[in-house]
Amino acid sequence: MSDEHCNNMGPVMDATPEIQQLSDIPEIKHAAIHALHKKHHENHVHHFSEEHREKHIANWKVTKYAEEDVAYGINYFMKVSIGDGLFIHIRVHQQQHHK
Repeated sequence: MSDEHCNNMGPVMDATPEIQQLSDIPEIKHAAIHALHKKHHENHVHHFSEEHREKHIANWKVTKYAEEDVAYGINYFMKVSIGDGLFIHIRVHQQQHHK
């Protein structure tokens, strides 16, 4: 398992169309937004509404990413803009046979 001192992560790069396409897979995008809204609801932080959810999905845009080679594929670490100056960070694993 990697940590901040011992990992195979490459440099942080600007997003590419391929990375954006990977992040746009509905299961990835909707799961990330759902997790964000659930966490904020549980902690009573921002009081996101359904209108916010739709706005976050519509504004979804990867700005930066890095790759880490792991045993069975690649981990992509992405910084995603969801509008209004808000960003989330997600990790997406792509199995080796999907490359």
